[in-house]
Amino acid sequence: MIRICAIFEYILLLLIVVSSQIFSQPKFTDQDPNCIKLGQESEILEPAIDFLEYAPTIDGILDETGEQLPLRGFNYVRFHAEETFSTVPLHYRLGYGTEFLYVYVEVDHDQMFYNDRAFQNGDGFQVLIAKPQKNDERTDEFYVIACSAVNRKNLEWTKRIIFVNNIYNLFVPLSEDAKMEYHDTGEKFSFELLLPWKDIPPFHPWLSDDIGFNLKFVKAFQDQPTSDYYVYPDRDMAQENKMPLYCHLKFAEPEIGNNIQHFIQLGRNHIYEGDEFGIHIVTLTSEKVRQTVNVSVYSIENDLILNTSKSFYTQPGLDRTYSKMDEVSSLPTGQYTIQWETAIDAVKGEDQLTIFNTFHSDEIKLRLRNSRHRISKGSYETLFYSIERAQDFLASLRPYESAPNTRDRIEQLVKNINNASSGIDVIATHTGVLRRAFQSKVDSTYQPYCVRIPEHIDRSRKYPLIVFLHGSGSDETDLFGFSFLNNGECIELGPFARGRSNFYCTDNAQEDIAEAIDAVIENYPVDTDNIILTGFSMGGYGVYRTFHETPHKFKALAVFSGLPYYSTNTEVHPDSIYTNFLDDEKAKVFENTPLFIFHGEQDKNCSISKTEELVKLFKDNGVQVTYVTEKEMGHQRPDSHTIGKYRKWLDQVLTE
Repeated sequence: MIRICAIFEYILLLLIVVSSQIFSQPKFTDQDPNCIKLGQESEILEPAIDFLEYAPTIDGILDETGEQLPLRGFNYVRFHAEETFSTVPLHYRLGYGTEFLYVYVEVDHDQMFYNDRAFQNGDGFQVLIAKPQKNDERTDEFYVIACSAVNRKNLEWTKRIIFVNNIYNLFVPLSEDAKMEYHDTGEKFSFELLLPWKDIPPFHPWLSDDIGFNLKFVKAFQDQPTSDYYVYPDRDMAQENKMPLYCHLKFAEPEIGNNIQHFIQLGRNHIYEGDEFGIHIVTLTSEKVRQTVNVSVYSIENDLILNTSKSFYTQPGLDRTYSKMDEVSSLPTGQYTIQWETAIDAVKGEDQLTIFNTFHSDEIKLRLRNSRHRISKGSYETLFYSIERAQDFLASLRPYESAPNTRDRIEQLVKNINNASSGIDVIATHTGVLRRAFQSKVDSTYQPYCVRIPEHIDRSRKYPLIVFLHGSGSDETDLFGFSFLNNGECIELGPFARGRSNFYCTDNAQEDIAEAIDAVIENYPVDTDNIILTGFSMGGYGVYRTFHETPHKFKALAVFSGLPYYSTNTEVHPDSIYTNFLDDEKAKVFENTPLFIFHGEQDKNCSISKTEELVKLFKDNGVQVTYVTEKEMGHQRPDSHTIGKYRKWLDQVLTE
């Protein structure tokens, strides 16, 4: 139903927001003095989200379909400076369809900003879709969709992306069917997001019992910090390694049009050999119809393995069907692509299915223990860790998650243990990239690290070692994304160091870095006089901290987009834990050590100003610093120009 006078609704909303700021004192929450309440949040979002038979055109401009959707206000605004209290009127609209969620955000401001990672630094927004928990506790099952205003090619990846999924999965691409655009009139600007339900399984209004939601908009300004607007108050939304809070979505009953509509979802995206498999089919139709769904199964090599079809009658209205497919359940272990197409309206789709062998971890561990004397200590520790990791991963795998890489790794793990039984040490002779582990001397746990070994390694000679510390929210596998670190003549190491966001200061992080280095020296021909310590973002701070702890170990240091300290942590924790390196006495430790420092001038996550302050301090104290900036770069890896300078610096360091 078309709502009357949408313009009046908008004016009324603005008057309410503005008058609440002009005629009353801001009310601060007990938890956060920088937060102002703008509206009354509800545990259930009201009114219910309207159904859209067709998707709106996504161009950043509200069309006739979108104008029918009710205006909704943000309920909280949080400022990043105590003396900054200016607010901007903004609102949003929501709609949903059989295949999508629609989000529209409009900001009444005459200047739109295109900051680095605008979804965090303005102008941009984040949409939370979550699985509610008992008593509305924080959830570990969610997606945060990040959308940014972008005017530079190197930031296109931030325009629309899954920022966080289930706490630890970061920066996951959306499908090409996900659309996001924005429009700036010079007086106001707006965003439109079309998010396919298929991109955020298992969430769908007709298949999920409940869906949690939040929306955060980040507004940037010329000469003051950003302001964050929330529908539901939760500072931990999209914070690294944090579980978010949410309100609940309520969906209006769909209006039945003349066209039949379908949504199909796999019952599971992974099974064990012989398990039940089926598909969920939701149909929206005005009459009883006989529908047929044709299903094709393809191997990982794209060979057609199976063709089958399921026919059934749908009832008028919203009809749900679950169809078992024993033909798929009987397939052997492997990775498959499931494709489907409905006969009446030719709705097509595809998804991934992993079929596992049963993993008997206790039996595999026993076989490995019996082969312990046949392989090296480091290989044994790596294989034992791999068994534990596979066991934990399979136990935590959610029904809608496929795991092709895990299946491949488990198959390779079993082969490696079979080889170990025959005295063949595959781990010790592996070159290229590899995830290894050591048994900690601190608590006997198995701790992971990654290595990159030259393909044609000559064990009769010694190789320089590059140690790379990962950024916040990441882990040791970050090493694989920084291929530019090596000149081809080095061994590389990426420690996990007990935490994704511990700043290399707690949880025995320093002990783990030292033990990972020792493990690599024990297993590979390392030139211990040529160890280079590097890091990105949080890992950049980790470089300063680790070198300060053990300066005798490292010949040179390279920091990419790091900071000399983190004020958010020094405010909460004692300085003895989170050391501030903007200090003359601490700078003296670096006097005789070459440093390469890179920082993007547009970096909003780690401000370049602190790095410039540190570089000046170093130079004043006679530290050898090669400092490189990139005018258009934000919080990201350097470009080819800087990499060339880094490689030249590295070659010089290694030949001295």
